[in-house]
Amino acid sequence: MGRKETLFRMPLAITLACSVSACSIHPAPFTESHFTLRAKNNIQRMAAYQEPISGAISLGEAMARALKYNLELRIKQEEASLAKAKLDLQHYSLLPKAVLNSGYTSRNNLQASTSLNLITNRADNSPSTSQDRQQISTDISLGWDILDFGLSYIKAQQSSDEVLISRENWRGTLHKLMEDVRTQYWRASTYERLIGRLKKLQSRTDAALANSAKRSRGYETNRLVALNSERELVKVKQAINDLEQDLINAKIELARLMNLRPGTEFSLDISRRPHNHLRINMPLDDIFLLAVSKRPELRQNEYEQRINIKESQANILNMVPSLRAYATGNQNSNSFLLNSNWVSVGAAMSWSLLNVFQYPAKRHVTRSKQQLLDMKARSLTMTVMTQVYLGLIRYDYFIDKLAMAEQLLSVQKRLTRQMRLEAKASRVSEQELILEEMNELIAEARCDIAYADLQRAYGGLLASIGIEFSPTAESDVPLDVLAKALEAGWDAALEHIHDADLIVNETRPVQG
Repeated sequence: MGRKETLFRMPLAITLACSVSACSIHPAPFTESHFTLRAKNNIQRMAAYQEPISGAISLGEAMARALKYNLELRIKQEEASLAKAKLDLQHYSLLPKAVLNSGYTSRNNLQASTSLNLITNRADNSPSTSQDRQQISTDISLGWDILDFGLSYIKAQQSSDEVLISRENWRGTLHKLMEDVRTQYWRASTYERLIGRLKKLQSRTDAALANSAKRSRGYETNRLVALNSERELVKVKQAINDLEQDLINAKIELARLMNLRPGTEFSLDISRRPHNHLRINMPLDDIFLLAVSKRPELRQNEYEQRINIKESQANILNMVPSLRAYATGNQNSNSFLLNSNWVSVGAAMSWSLLNVFQYPAKRHVTRSKQQLLDMKARSLTMTVMTQVYLGLIRYDYFIDKLAMAEQLLSVQKRLTRQMRLEAKASRVSEQELILEEMNELIAEARCDIAYADLQRAYGGLLASIGIEFSPTAESDVPLDVLAKALEAGWDAALEHIHDADLIVNETRPVQG
């Protein structure tokens, strides 16, 4: 009896020991050295495997680097790859279920029993057995459930729509990225073109400011005039600092978009092509229709609605009884069996009545979600149409703003040339000349910034319409090849617009 009690208590003791050990688990934080090593690894991998900078970066190369190396866009690419991998995995759920089982059993004694004759009501006390103490069993079963197949087919269709949604997310991120690169590139090129003159003018301003401060403390000139002159020079210096800070931020932001390590030295190709004035000669309603049909957000909403419709179909299918057919091949080492190998086939049907009672609630959820998605589609339509309309207005506004900035720069250059002549003739002071040179520099910077804003409006208008203009970045495509493809992509975008009854004309030269 003691031995039986020991055998009975052993599983209980093992279970209790496992429970106690599970309760004794404590948090195990990483060490500081681990975090440091991980940080070094992240920094090294952040900009790893990138083609080095070999010269001045053109707009096409900046776009290519952003398309190929920008981490936010690569996240969207990985999300698309993950969605495709999930779809590939979902295909396996359509196949029949195949299960292989193998087991070994052993007893410390024989499984023996006595019997009772139910007719004579006499007991046969001689023990007998029909099983060996040790047995090995193996079976392989193949089953196919019609209901599971139908539900898996619907889930695979939903997964395929998820792949398309991830593609539209990538497109939206791509459009925004290219728009930002264009803007920051031209603002950063303004910094490169003007930084030398800014530094030189700042040195002259500092010298003039020191001279003005000295004069304001003396008695050889009117102190009020000297202080006013000093104040104007301080304003000039402040304007120089503000302009420099605003433009240097653009270069830092451009480096981030290209995934260059902060502090990396690089130069830009500051040459410019004349901007093509885009004129849209088609009805506004047709432009709206083109934009609403092409924008990634609305396409994504369409796929989400289709996923929800598939979900309602799955809810209906869940109410259908499940019919399962199976075939199993078995093998057992029990020596008492007459047939140790056998095949069994069968079919079974089950019906979850709870799914029938749950259907009204599930139908209400899917209908509510469909109404929500439909309302979002209408809201997105209004947003897209508004963005397109504002894009058209903004584009025309920046065309005029650039023209006015160029006109102001032309006038300011003539005024500065005249001021230099007056300064040579000693009819104006050095402070007045510096002030006009600063005004010319600011006018030139504003002209460049207006050009950058026009480029942003230009890219934003194409993006608001949803025009596809960039190829997919493959890891093995050389950077220069991708840059040329991107530059051709913008031209192709214009051709695409031209095919949609939008025309490009009136080349507007931009003054350097």
